[in-house]
Amino acid sequence: MDAGFAASDLLGYSAAGLVLLTFLAQSMPTCSAIAIASNAMFIAYALVAWLPPVRGAACVAAAVECVAAVAGLAIPAPRARANRADSRAARTVDGIVSREPGTV
Repeated sequence: MDAGFAASDLLGYSAAGLVLLTFLAQSMPTCSAIAIASNAMFIAYALVAWLPPVRGAACVAAAVECVAAVAGLAIPAPRARANRADSRAARTVDGIVSREPGTV
């Protein structure tokens, strides 16, 4: 096994592992950061293994992800409003919203 082949395998598996890690992210900024790192790993993998289609797809995906991450940072999160009807009707238990009988 030559060193170039082993390096490309390591980069490819690392990139794929980062893709799987995005499914465990608890917030969008974390997910975006992991996705950008994954795209960078795929670009490195494509460069080492000389895979132009993979490099092109990873470059496009990285650009889209960077634009989405910047746009997500620019949009402020909506503030929760206290509404008397909502607070009376909705009760949360372990993150699950349940409605009281007789409410809409």
